[in-house]
Amino acid sequence: RFGFFSNNHPAISGISSFNASAPKDFDTFLSEASVKYVIVPYDSEKELFLKDRKYDEKQYYQAIASLRNKKWLKEIEGFGKIAVFENSNYKDHFWSRNPNLKINYKYINPTKYDVDIENSKKGDVLIFSESFDKNWQLKLNGNLINSKPYGKLLNSFVLPKGGSYTIEVTYSIQKWVNIGFVVSVVTLTTLIGAGTAQGATRHG
Repeated sequence: RFGFFSNNHPAISGISSFNASAPKDFDTFLSEASVKYVIVPYDSEKELFLKDRKYDEKQYYQAIASLRNKKWLKEIEGFGKIAVFENSNYKDHFWSRNPNLKINYKYINPTKYDVDIENSKKGDVLIFSESFDKNWQLKLNGNLINSKPYGKLLNSFVLPKGGSYTIEVTYSIQKWVNIGFVVSVVTLTTLIGAGTAQGATRHG
């Protein structure tokens, strides 16, 4: 409720992400999903750590103690009763298992990224750490490549050629939203114009 999040730094719920049960390779999952910070909030409203519908402070401290035992997490001090841990193994928003593949990306808006690829080989897999959606597409020289699931959760694209080049990663449905918006604006403008003209005719 009181946490900060943005398009560049989204927040995800542990329950919604793990379906209330953490995977066995919990650290790998978080790293590949580009999760850099794990936060245990201070339950000021006493509505998160509940037992038999009553606030149970022990659960709050047990959650913190459990995370402190994870070697891949480092606790960051200075946030009072909000426990913040940094994942030292997290991967960027775009990444690949090929260590020689260099990736730089630019966030344009929530539905579009420009990605610079260097030293790629044909068939390399570019992984996009967003929840899998078949409507994400990679665009290169006018050719479109649809996203395929990576680990059943994330998006991935098979690079069609080697070398260095720039690609676009876009959400295909967004173009129809944009077209619909333009049509709505034009229609509204036409209606307003027609109404104004009609009113002027009556007064004339």
